[in-house]
Amino acid sequence: MTMKIAFIYTSPFPAKRGFSAADRRVRDLVRGMQFAGAAVTLCIPKYHQELSVRTHNEDFEINYSGRKTVRGIKFIDRLFFWVDLYSYISKNDFTTVFLYNTQADCIPFVKLIKRKGIKVIFEICDFHSFDERKSLKTYLATMTESVLPKEADLVITISDFLIEMLAKKSSPTNILKIPILVDSDYFQDTTNVNVSTYKSDDFLISYVGGVWHHQGVGFLMEAFKKVNKLRPDTKLLLAGNYDTLSPNKTDVLSLAKELDILDNVILPGWVGTEEVRSILYASDLLVIAQTNDVFAQAGLPTKLAEYAACRKPILATKVGDVPAYFKDKYNGLLCEPSDVNSMADAILYAVDNPKEMKSISYKAFETANTYFDYKTNGIIIYNKLKSL
Repeated sequence: MTMKIAFIYTSPFPAKRGFSAADRRVRDLVRGMQFAGAAVTLCIPKYHQELSVRTHNEDFEINYSGRKTVRGIKFIDRLFFWVDLYSYISKNDFTTVFLYNTQADCIPFVKLIKRKGIKVIFEICDFHSFDERKSLKTYLATMTESVLPKEADLVITISDFLIEMLAKKSSPTNILKIPILVDSDYFQDTTNVNVSTYKSDDFLISYVGGVWHHQGVGFLMEAFKKVNKLRPDTKLLLAGNYDTLSPNKTDVLSLAKELDILDNVILPGWVGTEEVRSILYASDLLVIAQTNDVFAQAGLPTKLAEYAACRKPILATKVGDVPAYFKDKYNGLLCEPSDVNSMADAILYAVDNPKEMKSISYKAFETANTYFDYKTNGIIIYNKLKSL
């Protein structure tokens, strides 16, 4: 009998805004389990349909449940979603429900589903309840992290930090660590990759991602200033959504002016997936500069897997689970978090040792195929589900 899974994601998909890291993980989890032999339907609230691309080219079905028009009361809209979804799942003989980072309002739904003998998987890949400001949102996140793992037949998470956190809060019966995921075939296919926009004779150091303070972009920029004084033929590319300023984000443009590096910094802003690949393949070093913030310890950046899949040299800070997969000067370069000198020294090593970096990048490529490929992890999840 084919395992029939309803995968529940309460955000737009496929999102018109472009794929976030969460969107990409959802897509790869769904496709990975389908590759392993399960029949998976992605279930999205109908009120997100206007924020989603109307057609999609993935190899799985999407179901939109609930009511289409948002009436201004979010809780009521979500309630309609869970009620309609319960009916859909009951009528279509699903054997398993997979909850991706869902919130506390799904708890009654979970209890009803379990009464029907349907297995429940709960995925948590961020520390949602951590917030120095106590609010209703953090209270609900704390409730979710305490209750849902106890109800779930299997908890899937992304890091050792979250495993330890859940063990203290809820002691789940079954827990499985699934790291960051990547579509290795897509990121290793260079057929339509155009590097001409960014490729030059300069040594290109690139960062593609968010600019929240815990992501350490400011430290990377300071480290680059040190490097650029010693190696003038270097450039720094920063791609991301830094146009919308926030007190919790690094003001990339202002800092570049303040550090007097603007002439050597490339700022393309937010870029789509195809342009991301162009940047990755044009680059000589790809950087993840996370600080030792709790959020960074709890998660693991999706772009780390994508960098590795492109067979490119990687520099990352020693934060969270990064050292579990990457070793300094073996399959990547590692530096201390929030340490400008340590980061600058690592970049200089990359600039001055091209032969060693070629070997390091190939081993990063092997790491991506071994640990992060979505098909490999889909099989791991599917086999675990069959054993429950």
